[in-house]
Amino acid sequence: MYSFVVHLPGMGTNKLVVDIGNTALKAALFDGSQITDKLYTGSLNADGLCRWVEQLHIGAAIVGRSGGTETMVERLRSVLRCPLIKVDGQTRVPLKNNYQVPQTLGVDRMAAAVGAWTNSKEGGKWLMVVDVGTCMTFEYVSPEGIYLGGAIAPGLRMRLKAMAEGTATLPMVDAGGSTDDVERNTEDAIRSGVVVGMADEIASRIDRAKNRYGDVLVFLTGGDCFFFADIIKKSTFADIITDPHLVLRGLNCILDYQNEHF
Repeated sequence: MYSFVVHLPGMGTNKLVVDIGNTALKAALFDGSQITDKLYTGSLNADGLCRWVEQLHIGAAIVGRSGGTETMVERLRSVLRCPLIKVDGQTRVPLKNNYQVPQTLGVDRMAAAVGAWTNSKEGGKWLMVVDVGTCMTFEYVSPEGIYLGGAIAPGLRMRLKAMAEGTATLPMVDAGGSTDDVERNTEDAIRSGVVVGMADEIASRIDRAKNRYGDVLVFLTGGDCFFFADIIKKSTFADIITDPHLVLRGLNCILDYQNEHF
């Protein structure tokens, strides 16, 4: 599929980047590679996004949708006065994609990998991207810019919710609080099991990636990235870059790539 970006006269060079996730909507205004403004809504409702967009001068736009509905994309398109690229499995990106079935790869996963690749300041390293959002995902990119694939696991609140809804007596627990290895009440014990379990899972995968690939640069992103950053950095000696906007940066890079090559 070929996509085209056309900067309309008088519309400026601002670029709109929108990530419609599983539980939240994130958008940013880019000038080149810099974020100049951003919007976050904790629900999948396009009303706020459309009101925000109507006040902006935008020359090009891109949207990645891993959640929400196609109606949200069409509503966004209706208020824009510039072309809108909708990223899918056929959209060409700056990485070579070795995923077996590209059309089933989540847009957010590829965008995060592209964001890490294009924003890495060090060449010659393997890249590992850990996204701790609704789901926890792991992506791997070779030093030559080949996306290899990764893994998907439940995210923090999904695990807490599953324990509360899948049992008769366990309560729903907030993620913040004590996480000692040995807890003496049920709420703290649940939190410790989930939070420490996820942190150990991430650290273990980082160690396995280092053993397999050698020098690995790790990017940590997603809504819970800062929640886990300090925990993980204490348990591994890997180089870790924490960037909550990595998916948006990746979509912006894909937009630039389309504009430069097609």
